[in-house]
Amino acid sequence: MVSEFYTFHTTGVTTRPARPLGWWIGLLLLLAASGAQAQELSDQDYMDGFGPRLSKIAERATAARTLPVDTSTFFPKSVAASVSRRQDPQAAFFFVRDKIAFEPYEGAQRGLTGTLMARSGNSIDQAMLLRSLLDEYKIKSRLAHGKLSADDKTRLLRNFSGTGELVGNAPETMNVYDPAKDRVARRAVEDHYWVEAYIEGQWVHLDPSFSRAVFGVPVATKSTNHDDLPPEAAVNISVKVYALESNGGGGEVLNIKRPMDAMIHRNMVLRFKPYDRAGTQRVPNLKLGKDTIEGNRMRWSGLERLWVEFYFERGGKVRGKITRDLHLKGGSGGALDTDQQVFNMMILPSWMPDDFLKAVAAQEMPGLHNDSLQVRKTLEKEFKKAAQEREVGPQFAAYVEDILGRAGGLVALTYATVTAQVAINLGIAHGVRPYYDAPRIIVVSGVRHKDRLYWQLDLRQNDIKAIPAEGAPLLMAQAFQAARGHFDSQFGAAVLSSLTGKPTQSVSRIVNTAIKAKTPLVTLDPGNIDKTLDDLKLSEEARDRLSNAVRKRGNTVLVPTSTVKVGDEDATAWWELDKSGAINGVRADGARGSSQFSAAIVAKNQGAGPRPGGMRILVFDEALTLVDHLAKTVVTLLRSAPNVCAVVCATGKDLKQLPKMMCTGDREPAPANVKACLQPEKPSDDILGMTLTCSARVKPTRCGAMMANGVLSGRYRVQYTTAPTGSITGPWEQANLPAVSFGACGCNP
Repeated sequence: MVSEFYTFHTTGVTTRPARPLGWWIGLLLLLAASGAQAQELSDQDYMDGFGPRLSKIAERATAARTLPVDTSTFFPKSVAASVSRRQDPQAAFFFVRDKIAFEPYEGAQRGLTGTLMARSGNSIDQAMLLRSLLDEYKIKSRLAHGKLSADDKTRLLRNFSGTGELVGNAPETMNVYDPAKDRVARRAVEDHYWVEAYIEGQWVHLDPSFSRAVFGVPVATKSTNHDDLPPEAAVNISVKVYALESNGGGGEVLNIKRPMDAMIHRNMVLRFKPYDRAGTQRVPNLKLGKDTIEGNRMRWSGLERLWVEFYFERGGKVRGKITRDLHLKGGSGGALDTDQQVFNMMILPSWMPDDFLKAVAAQEMPGLHNDSLQVRKTLEKEFKKAAQEREVGPQFAAYVEDILGRAGGLVALTYATVTAQVAINLGIAHGVRPYYDAPRIIVVSGVRHKDRLYWQLDLRQNDIKAIPAEGAPLLMAQAFQAARGHFDSQFGAAVLSSLTGKPTQSVSRIVNTAIKAKTPLVTLDPGNIDKTLDDLKLSEEARDRLSNAVRKRGNTVLVPTSTVKVGDEDATAWWELDKSGAINGVRADGARGSSQFSAAIVAKNQGAGPRPGGMRILVFDEALTLVDHLAKTVVTLLRSAPNVCAVVCATGKDLKQLPKMMCTGDREPAPANVKACLQPEKPSDDILGMTLTCSARVKPTRCGAMMANGVLSGRYRVQYTTAPTGSITGPWEQANLPAVSFGACGCNP
């Protein structure tokens, strides 16, 4: 069975020798050979090779179980015991004040476990954590709420950002970050929460959000008290699945709503179970931890579209909505045209420590090995029968779904862990504080088509906020977003390649292939999309997505004017430039990530037969390839510091060339260098940006990319005059973060 990730309950510390530092070799540099290299093997050859391969997997499962892991830091009871044996309320207060960094977002989005994992939270998450520690000490407490004054908002944000100045070739005057003018962040911190504890017969104020907060002294003036989490701060998450039939019928087929605590850090596995023998009707099935939620019966054949929507609600209102297509008829998201489909969905509130991934790996890898061991025994007993089969059968299909469910969750967590470490390190390099003000969503699609397994990694709502140090250029936030967004887009392909042992298509590879083939790139914005879009030699699906990106979301897009041939696949992808300066890679199926699966592969293989041999034997070979690569990569990652240099160097090259390709037909001159980008901008009368030229629209991204390249090369940096208060590295030590500079990686793009 696919288990939920958050089921371990270790309260002590497992002590083992420290992990060696070194290169994480397996992830980024080589695309390991898949089972495809063994096409000429006989069924018996496969069977003879399964034993040694399972032995390797067993070794890696054992290695995962024996990694040093401390899950006690995730649980308030364990933390309370380590903070003070005397049950001291002052010790609990100082722990939250000094060890849980403040971050400016709205609502109780992280919960106790999420706040402890991230080692950060806003005032209400900090207060709820402090209350849980006091509960362990049997000290009565309640929440207090009030509004911060203008000066206190500035002071809190200054503590968060720190103060600093740009070192490098900069103009005398430039636009710099001023917390007194940051309307978005100030709105996020206006509602302030803290704790009142009943100590020695009186209520005592405990406000841990301010770095120099004093035990017993409040900062804000209290307006209300709450015994529990107030409804206006509580966050609920809804997951809804919709189906659209070719005749116009269909609608909502599954709906689940839970408090945020019940949804985050869980491996949600969505499958569609056959309702009838012919398979023309199915029932959506969502596994969330120990619960299984079944939806309404739906037509499977002839579906025009299948999609899932995530809703984030606070105070009875929807505060965010994310949509992810699972299937589009005739489009590149044709997962339903395959034999089996499993969709892993994971909602992550913020940073996660390595110990969480270690604990999950220790739980899941032995299960993957044991399940595979049982399948091998069955195949040995039924060898003659298995060698003649051309279908996998229902029992083996259940094994495939289980392995896809377990593996997909580990893929998502591995990706999230490493990219978070890189984001933190990029923030340090750029002199900004990155943080999540909304949960992240990662979707991993695993499908079986005949005797092959295919994957797609899709990132949803992965936007990171970034606040520069007070006195540092505002451009540093845009530079961070350009580097981080581009890195994430490239890194997804490297993750899938290493974890699955199969080559994947990154957005960067597709776009760079177009450049090498001399396929022109065009910048689409609201000013030219009406006269340009229909001229692009792209699919209708791609043009629809481009239209939505520009017309509905107001983004700018840099896209090849026609599809390109990448390997055996006709591929389309583009760079989507959002208003924060981020450069996000998007594929034609709408995935913000990387893919090893598309409808083109299915269509190509539809008429071709599978490899010679029994279907169960061939699929088991494919499954062992997946498990082996997955186990090797995860264990290697957790034993040594990740080597992300290949992606860092590739990102640097793209950041250097992309600004030159934006708005090539625009007559307005573009900023020639970083110094020109740093010059103060004159206020514009065009508040809505309705008449902006292409160059003006992409200036934040163009300048951000140039500055990011300058930071990674060492030409620019922010020197702190006052360091930010609290941790700036999330749950990690700065020395253990992966290198993200050209010098450290030995590249000079």
